[in-house]
Amino acid sequence: MQMSLKYDKNLSNFSHRLVSSIFLIPIVIFSIFLLSSRMVVQVSAFVSTLAAWEWSQFIGFKKQFKKLIYAFLFGFSLLFLEFFFINLDEFMMNQIMKIILIIGSIWWFFAIILITTFPKSSKIWGNSSVLKSLFYVLTIFPFNFCIIFLKDMHRNDHPTIGSWLILYVILLVWVFDISSYFFGKMLGKKKLAEHVSPNKTIEGVLGGMACSQIFSWTFFYINTSIFLGSKYQIFFSSLIIVIISIFGDLLESMFKRKFGIKDTGRIIPGHGGILDRIDSLTSAIPTFIVFLKLFTYDQFIKV
Repeated sequence: MQMSLKYDKNLSNFSHRLVSSIFLIPIVIFSIFLLSSRMVVQVSAFVSTLAAWEWSQFIGFKKQFKKLIYAFLFGFSLLFLEFFFINLDEFMMNQIMKIILIIGSIWWFFAIILITTFPKSSKIWGNSSVLKSLFYVLTIFPFNFCIIFLKDMHRNDHPTIGSWLILYVILLVWVFDISSYFFGKMLGKKKLAEHVSPNKTIEGVLGGMACSQIFSWTFFYINTSIFLGSKYQIFFSSLIIVIISIFGDLLESMFKRKFGIKDTGRIIPGHGGILDRIDSLTSAIPTFIVFLKLFTYDQFIKV
């Protein structure tokens, strides 16, 4: 009876997660393809502002007013910098993008160390509001600028290439997230990172990797024109991207574990808050652009 109840609960959680994702996909596609770059900037800044509101509980803000001020200041700063970014010429945009990718890569290198050494690492940042705020900036800023960069990118023969690439990496991570959740709940036994996220299992990750590769192959053959590298480069980079996306998820899980928080919010059924939905993408999308530069797109053209 207990096993049956656990199975039913897992199936129910998975169903909520799946239905929410299906509901979100049309919204994401509309935003990516039909909104202008300026509108995408506003949407990304708005989403990041909501995420900042959720992150404020990690910093230690209890009063709603303080959370509101923190989120507003962050969102306004991000919006200002993003509008400045999209109005740059092609050369300057590329130079700033290189700096952002370098900073982001350094940050995720240290973030992985913090995650793998948790809970010992929490002695460094656990009581520091400055460090926890800095961690959010280093996580969210590269993520947002990479989305804007991809949106503004195209080739002469394919004006929507940037939008297709954004859609690809988002769906890739979502397929991995949903399938790893399913396989983990149904088959998971060996813990992946017990101190950070006890529910994540090696079996779930392997199942998610398999499904994400199937998705990658399918997407590649349906829309080959957007991939200028070889299929092996695409599949290899996709595999690394979903692996790195795990650390985006684990980073947020580390903070939730430290402060005893189950979900950062309840805005999305089955997924929790905004942070719970975008955490994997914060590491995956910058990694995706790194591979684009390494393998395929040596020239970026600003719309």
